[in-house]
Amino acid sequence: MGLIDHLQELRWRILASLAFIAAATVAMYFASSWLLFWLDRPLGGLHLVAFGPVDGFTIRLQLAFWSGLVLSSPFWLYQLLSFILPGLTGGERRVVVPALISVVVLFLVGALAGYLLLNPALRFLMAQFGSQIRYLPSVTAYINMALFFMIAMGLSFQFPVVMVTLMALGLVRPEFFRKHRKVGYFAMFAFAELVTPVADPIVLPTLVFLPLLLLYEGAIALGRWLALRRRSAAATSSS
Repeated sequence: MGLIDHLQELRWRILASLAFIAAATVAMYFASSWLLFWLDRPLGGLHLVAFGPVDGFTIRLQLAFWSGLVLSSPFWLYQLLSFILPGLTGGERRVVVPALISVVVLFLVGALAGYLLLNPALRFLMAQFGSQIRYLPSVTAYINMALFFMIAMGLSFQFPVVMVTLMALGLVRPEFFRKHRKVGYFAMFAFAELVTPVADPIVLPTLVFLPLLLLYEGAIALGRWLALRRRSAAATSSS
């Protein structure tokens, strides 16, 4: 295919993906009450309060967009794969396809971990008000914080995908991540400090850091296994 044909195909796939995301967003808008029910549970019985006349619509639209983006991910990932796979070698395809699938799975796992951590984070925050201050949880502030934390956790779970992809393509050796393990640990803990929505500098950041640590070490182990497998295949083909 020529350049113009590639651009036309890319435009068609982008438009198709956007249309599917829009349809999923509309569908999830009608399920926004269910989404609000589950996001309200970490508050432990407190009722969310709105202070603007359009808050109800904007919050539901925000929830519908992010959930619609996740719901439609199989379709737009298929469009992405269909566009890039013809230009890849067989070995690159065996790396890229599992990597893209892992991106979705690990994002969902990370977002779920963020959701489960919301309750202890909020309990710590609300304990700081004491008996002198009455807390009225703003729906806009709470939903924005909850979505930020869950999305940040989902994105943080992409680190092992990047690591394994680089090692599987032979761009980085597993020894690099093992040698710079302390730097990786520091970066992950610093990230945990940034995304944890509490003033506690130790407990909750540590809870965020521990799954990242396990994923980091798991990615190194998987990278070593892939490297051994690649060497074994090379030795077999040469003999």
